[in-house]
Amino acid sequence: MTAVGCWFLITFAVCGLVNYSIIIGSTFVTMLWLDEHFPLRAVTVTTREPESVTPEIKHLLRRKNRLMRSNREEEPSAVAERIRKAIIKANRKELNDLDPRHGTQNLWHRVNKLIHKPRGQDQTSQVSAEDLNTHYAAISTDPAYVAPPLRHTAQSSPKCLYLTC
Repeated sequence: MTAVGCWFLITFAVCGLVNYSIIIGSTFVTMLWLDEHFPLRAVTVTTREPESVTPEIKHLLRRKNRLMRSNREEEPSAVAERIRKAIIKANRKELNDLDPRHGTQNLWHRVNKLIHKPRGQDQTSQVSAEDLNTHYAAISTDPAYVAPPLRHTAQSSPKCLYLTC
């Protein structure tokens, strides 16, 4: 035990809570050991990410990116496989309660929700194909364009078409 753990044992033993002090002291020492060897990492999961992206998956994604940037060879692919399995497991949990024998409408609705596919086009476009063609024709041509002059070294007579002249 460390000195900090012993201090807790002595303090609580004086107060008459010997049994309780052993639990608190060993838990405190264990927490110190865990904090030293396994520090906590903060991972932020936003609403923009799919529901299948858990903090564990996000941590694995960051780890894979770090390994890729350090030019490792096999480790990123192993982490990618773990990510793939974790995403499959999360998606399976999401779709587990649906039975396709009772109709596939709810199943496809849930699948589209998982892949963030929009339900349809809600907005009707006010731009026609002719408007787009006119716009792109106008921005892709230069009205001030001047063709370059012809080179003076080119021969105009077709006498010598081959190298064997």
